Amino acid sequence: MQDHIDQLLEEVRKKSRIIQNYIMREESYSLGPAEAVKLSKTVAAKRSGIVTSMFVSSETGRDVYEDLAEHNSRLQTVLEDKVIHNLTLKHTVETLGQEISHLSNENRILQLEVQDLRNKITHSSS
Repeated sequence: MQDHIDQLLEEVRKKSRIIQNYIMREESYSLGPAEAVKLSKTVAAKRSGIVTSMFVSSETGRDVYEDLAEHNSRLQTVLEDKVIHNLTLKHTVETLGQEISHLSNENRILQLEVQDLRNKITHSSS
């Protein structure tokens, strides 16, 4: 039932986008070229994102590319940190797996020794 509701919601979202695009296109046809550009910048400004900011920004192209380079550098640093963190976690999980295996083997040996002692006690008391 929930999957069906999610599918219907997604269809409604898609149709809403189609209708919005149609309305925007119709409005831009009724406007002059300068007004159409202003309207498209206004719509783009409502959406977030670095690429959108390139078209909305009043900065020079060089400033935008410097901002993009800075964002890229930050993202690369975050990515490198996450990769190192994931490698550390992988090593930790492997170590824990080995320790669990070792403890399981020791536990099994101890259980067998306890069982042997019980068997000896029951045989000696009989």
